[in-house]
Parts: sequence; C-alpha cells; structure tokens
Amino acid sequence: MDIPSEIAPVENRAVRILWQDGHESLYPYAYLRENCGCAECIHEWTGEKLITKDRIPPDIRPVSVTAVGNYAVSIRFSDGHGTGVYSFDLLKRICPCTACRAVASSSSRARA
Repeated sequence: MDIPSEIAPVENRAVRILWQDGHESLYPYAYLRENCGCAECIHEWTGEKLITKDRIPPDIRPVSVTAVGNYAVSIRFSDGHGTGVYSFDLLKRICPCTACRAVASSSSRARA
C-alpha cells in the first residue's frame, strides 16, 4: 500500500500529497469532490456516478480532513458533503498527474 508522508493544502485550491515513494500528487478540490466514492455519489448497485461536475460549486473546499486509521482520509466539503472516505489506494489510483494518467490509460487499454 502506498502511504503519504505529507498531506497539505496548496493555495486554497488543491490538496498536495507527497507519497513515501517520492511521487507528488496535486488534487484540485473539485476533482476530489467529483471522485468521491460514497453511496451518495456512486449508486451502490449499478456503480453509476450520481455527482456531476455541474453540481459542484466552483469555490468548493475542504472544511476538514481527518485521518481514518492508517489507510484513508475523510474529507468534509464546504457544500456540506462529508460521507466520503478516500483510501490511500484510491487517491494514488486517481492521481491526476500526466504520468499517472498515462499509466492508467495504458492499463485500461491492455485490459480491453
């Protein structure tokens, strides 16, 4: 499991995670909110995404970020949403950097 060595806000617009392997991820607040995997945001039976970009306020921000054991963080957002738990594995998997997106894209093509 990948574990962060540091989690910090960046200029009131994103969360920066420095991973123990040296990789750095920058997650814009709206991106995190859009990728919440809780039952309010993803249909439990169908996997359909229930939250859309247009329903996320442009000025969204975390109100609190709380550790959940040694495997995740819980983020409460300014829009009142607070049921999402972001595992470190999920955060690493959804890293929006160019290198990680290229790896994810090539992996999904290989499975197809």
